Amino acid sequence: MDLSDEQKAQVKDWVAAGESLSGVQERLDEEFGIKITYMETRFLVEDLEVDLQDQESGTHKDEAAEATSDAVGAASEGAVDLEDAGFDAAAGAGQVRVEVDDLTRPGSVVSGSVTFSDGERSLWMLDQMGRLQLQPSSESYQPSEEDVQAFQAALENELRRKGF
Repeated sequence: MDLSDEQKAQVKDWVAAGESLSGVQERLDEEFGIKITYMETRFLVEDLEVDLQDQESGTHKDEAAEATSDAVGAASEGAVDLEDAGFDAAAGAGQVRVEVDDLTRPGSVVSGSVTFSDGERSLWMLDQMGRLQLQPSSESYQPSEEDVQAFQAALENELRRKGF
């Protein structure tokens, strides 16, 4: 994705003003007509080398990510305990568990399944463009934001452990 220098400056301003990743994603769509995934937004912010701020505590996301990373590193075999990762237990009372398929599904670089803290299971895949796709077992299922964040952390940990 190619952004002009003005657009990059605008994204940096949004982040400096405390905008979240999902907020940046929405504003890119609304103001520039650029539709990108949450993961692509995350990569964009990393490429621009700006620090997201945690709006609740006022800390930088790097510090929050470090705490999450510590919790992920301590977790075993792709499981992340939400409370250990710093998430509110109200979303579910369990763990997010990620599994990587031995045989990758067609059209993907890597694939697997995830069991969210409420016991719902979804298939996931990462395609050649780096897009992450989830296929929940029930059509109407929407995981909580905490589960999605824990899933991303557990997936990163599991892929690193498997050598990706």
